[in-house]
Amino acid sequence: MKRQSLHNGLDTSQLVQLIKDQNEEGLSLLYQNYSGALLHMIMKIIPEQNLAEELLQDTFVKIWDKIHLFDPTKGRLFTWMAQIARNTSLDKRRLVGYQNRKQTEKLDMLVDSGNSPAAEMKVADSGLQKVISKLDPDKSRLIDLLYFQGYSQKDAAEKLDIPLGTVKTRIRSAIKELRTVLGGEPGLSMVLTFLTSLLYI
Repeated sequence: MKRQSLHNGLDTSQLVQLIKDQNEEGLSLLYQNYSGALLHMIMKIIPEQNLAEELLQDTFVKIWDKIHLFDPTKGRLFTWMAQIARNTSLDKRRLVGYQNRKQTEKLDMLVDSGNSPAAEMKVADSGLQKVISKLDPDKSRLIDLLYFQGYSQKDAAEKLDIPLGTVKTRIRSAIKELRTVLGGEPGLSMVLTFLTSLLYI
């Protein structure tokens, strides 16, 4: 597996080793490199800025505690961290009662207009939604539920009345199509990383 080089000169394997050695500098570097992308992902499930930032901190605490479980032969570091961030966010959403509200309203109806991070995310997602809509309806609808509305795979399967295995199959097919047909679209790498992370859940 090709090692990813980070802007500070370390590759991911060196960064992981720093954290395994309980070196707080490693955690700081990890935060610098990945906090923005993880916060973006968390805010798709919990769009409130303050709560999302708390969940981001919780995510990095879990990463620090569970880094020994990361296996580079099974996937990229970011994919593994994204899974932790997603699970942490979904757990919080269930706890504070977001589930019913999020399943009846689109995410872009829950964020405020203006110059907030949530508003910027809304603008970026608007372009991505147009790209995703180019997929066949089954895949497009599934990605809308999983990525834009924050559904879990189980909830999406129930919403669409399909087996959970079919959800996985459609995710794999969507990833392949997005990479080959729409791979140059700005922001699409985040969608691809997110969908790939679901295959490990």
